[in-house]
Amino acid sequence: MNDCFGHAVGDQVLIKAAELIRSVIRESDSAFRIGGDEFAVIMPDGDEVCAQAAKERIARAAADWSQANPGLPVSLAIGWQVAKDMIAVDALFKDADEAMYQDKQRIKKDSRGLGIIKD
Repeated sequence: MNDCFGHAVGDQVLIKAAELIRSVIRESDSAFRIGGDEFAVIMPDGDEVCAQAAKERIARAAADWSQANPGLPVSLAIGWQVAKDMIAVDALFKDADEAMYQDKQRIKKDSRGLGIIKD
């Protein structure tokens, strides 16, 4: 994003991403930027169904925004993980990051099939 459109536009996209995420998560959830273009959502009392529903709401909001702003193509990969027991936070983030990477690979594969490559 920064290479194609400049840092000012990249910053605005990050702000918009944060707004989109906050607009579709539960009031009890917390969203924050981890770094770069990665965000995390902490969902107290969340489970797999809740996490998948949040993923779908976030993806839909991003797709709607991208469709309304065709001059600024944005792709989105989402990974999630549910802590079932007391698990180290770094292990939880590692698992979620791996799930996000797999989603990113799926998106690239699907995009190539459409003749579109997004990075």
